[in-house]
Amino acid sequence: EKTLVTSEVKKQYDIFVEARKAYGPELDKVIELATANKKDEAIAKNNQNTQLGQAEENAIKNLISATTNAANEKSDLNSKTAHTTINIMLVVIVFVMIISILIGLYISGLITKPLKKVLYIIEEMSKGHLSERANINTNDEVGQMSKAMDSFADNLQANVVGAMNKIAAG
Repeated sequence: EKTLVTSEVKKQYDIFVEARKAYGPELDKVIELATANKKDEAIAKNNQNTQLGQAEENAIKNLISATTNAANEKSDLNSKTAHTTINIMLVVIVFVMIISILIGLYISGLITKPLKKVLYIIEEMSKGHLSERANINTNDEVGQMSKAMDSFADNLQANVVGAMNKIAAG
């Protein structure tokens, strides 16, 4: 009785129980007669109970049908729930992928922007423009490299300007 999930299944079960209560004792009498070797009486009694037996058989068929219908409805509901869950998961996955790409692009920009600036300073120094400085004030490797490049440019500018002043002074 714990597995009766719908009112229709419960109703069909109750009909089966009533049919069984009516047919069961009569069937027991037929079995008693048959075991007592009263074959003709058993057959006659069984023939009298045909309608009760048919009612029980119909009740079983209806109970099976109601249970099958309830199981199919539950299966359909579970399928719909599964499809909905899959669709939600796909949306979440796409959303997370987009957020991941945006975060990746942001982090990439944080790394490449200072490197591009240092590269620009090196290119300017190679052209003789010694007054350019990166001025990147971070504590990571790029910041350390930038400070070293700025220091190098300061020293190079001081040495070149100093040498040019000595040459100009004679």
